[in-house]
Amino acid sequence: MDAEDRRRSLAFKKRVDTLAAIGKEYESKGAGAREREENKKREDMIAAAIAIRNQEEEEKERAKRERQQRQALEALETNRKIMESKEAARLHSREEGIRLKNEIKVQVEEAKQSEIEAQRRRRQQMDVTRHRLEEQMAEQLPNKRGYRKTGQDSSEEEQAAVDKVRRGGVCLPIL
Repeated sequence: MDAEDRRRSLAFKKRVDTLAAIGKEYESKGAGAREREENKKREDMIAAAIAIRNQEEEEKERAKRERQQRQALEALETNRKIMESKEAARLHSREEGIRLKNEIKVQVEEAKQSEIEAQRRRRQQMDVTRHRLEEQMAEQLPNKRGYRKTGQDSSEEEQAAVDKVRRGGVCLPIL
């Protein structure tokens, strides 16, 4: 059995070697070489297509990043402008408020001065009127009792009339 196994083993080895030699010849000189070249060309074309696709994707990503960065910068600039305009409006509003407040103060002061002047004129007019009434009363009252402008030595009615005139009220002459 040993001799038979060896013979079979050698025959198997010889067939394997023959098939290997045929495969080498097929790959190097025959249709295998053409198939290998075609496979190489297909692989190169696929690799080139993949490289182009990768480059396009990288370009899209770069453009997307640039667009996002540009939009972020534009948003920051817009926000800055909005903040500046709000600050300017706030300052303008504050300045306008101060200006209006000052105008109101001036108007109030002018109104106070006008009222003070009007009161002064009314008092002056009342003093003139009082003086005229006192003169009229002095003319109408005989000096029989020694009437004096202060109202001393006069009757209670005369004194009340003089007091009323001094307070600014209207008095009918006492006869």
